Amino acid sequence: MKLGSLTLMLLVVSLPIPAQAKTDTPPLPERSPKRAAPPQKPLRPSEVPTDPWSDAEVAAAKAKCTETLSGIRLDFEPLPAFKQGLCGTAAPILLRSVKRYKG
Repeated sequence: MKLGSLTLMLLVVSLPIPAQAKTDTPPLPERSPKRAAPPQKPLRPSEVPTDPWSDAEVAAAKAKCTETLSGIRLDFEPLPAFKQGLCGTAAPILLRSVKRYKG
């Protein structure tokens, strides 16, 4: 009989204690929605962080631009690639004039 009561006592002692029983402090209240941080304004396209054009992207864009403009009589100057936020182009041009066709 003593062995049975000793086993029961060991089982009671080895049971895990629930987490709520360990602390006597009450839980913290929920944050008030009135005190929440104000929503941030969305960024303008030029303010979005970006990576510059790669050399391969610039070369491909310039090749496509040259191919597209080859059938049109234009006086233009290629400009350096630029990118700011979501805005920019890999192959900008400065159009000086449109030439007349002879014929």
